[in-house]
Amino acid sequence: MKSMRKNTWLPLIGLRTFLFVTTAFTIVSCSDDKGEDGYNPNLPVRISELSPQEGGYFDKVILQGENFGNNPKKVRVFFNKKEAIVVGASGDRVLVHVPKLPGDDCKIGMLLNGNTTDTIFAEKHFAYEKNYQLIYVAGQLNSNTETFVEGSLETTTFANSMQHLACDPSGVIYMNHKNQVKVAVLFTLMNLRTTLSFWIMEHLLKTEARLALRIMMTKQRRFTSVRTMLHFFGKLILRIHGLL
Repeated sequence: MKSMRKNTWLPLIGLRTFLFVTTAFTIVSCSDDKGEDGYNPNLPVRISELSPQEGGYFDKVILQGENFGNNPKKVRVFFNKKEAIVVGASGDRVLVHVPKLPGDDCKIGMLLNGNTTDTIFAEKHFAYEKNYQLIYVAGQLNSNTETFVEGSLETTTFANSMQHLACDPSGVIYMNHKNQVKVAVLFTLMNLRTTLSFWIMEHLLKTEARLALRIMMTKQRRFTSVRTMLHFFGKLILRIHGLL
């Protein structure tokens, strides 16, 4: 008798995950049903709950409330000003993916049936958690060469004598190597689309080389390579608008 009772209960461990997956599956399934969208314009729309209330990019979040309709194509959800991907809707629930970098404290808004002005806001906020990833942008893994070789992001080789490194507010990284009178400029942001124009004033005062560099940026194209931009003699002292 005791063994039968044990078999009738689900284990507590993993129960929450099971319920979340089951709910998400139900929402997606209902979204595929044919017929009316289930939205009643004569009734109010309300977003009462978020589950979970915190998460990162592309995490799944369920909005619970009233009168959402069951057609996900007619539902738009925003985390602050960033629009989320709506996966499914089932009248009182909507399943979405969290958009990228909407802000730390997110106010959830919803628009229905093509309406662009009457936003319905959730009663609770969503806490966005940033996820950082360290990735290789350029250079050869385990390289031990003494010579810097410029080229594409796949072929560039950085020497083992790297000396100075700096980054400007636009995400451009400047670096130089010992015993080489050149500066490599590495464009690290995937969405950075710029062209650069340089005005160089070089004054040799005793043993010090002063460099004044001005950067003009315009949105034109994407850089996919590491390039040697500047050549000069003397001791390397970079003064790039006080960025170093």
